[in-house]
Amino acid sequence: MSNLKQSARDHVAYSYELSALHSLMHGYGYADHVTQDNKITYSNDMKAYAAEIRQGKHDHNFTIAQKMHYFLTGECIALLP
Repeated sequence: MSNLKQSARDHVAYSYELSALHSLMHGYGYADHVTQDNKITYSNDMKAYAAEIRQGKHDHNFTIAQKMHYFLTGECIALLP
């Protein structure tokens, strides 16, 4: 199960890494008042968060756990019944 769980972490972390990459692209959807420095800060934060996800530091986070569960089982667990 450990290798599968790590694969799920890697998959979720990859989505955050893509978000970090896309956040620096023109036309990402930021408001006009968002500066390039803000975008760089956001990108760096997402990269750091992705690294922590890969290390298992956010397995307790509901969003991360839900995304990992979906990757492993294909089931999407609703937050509220």
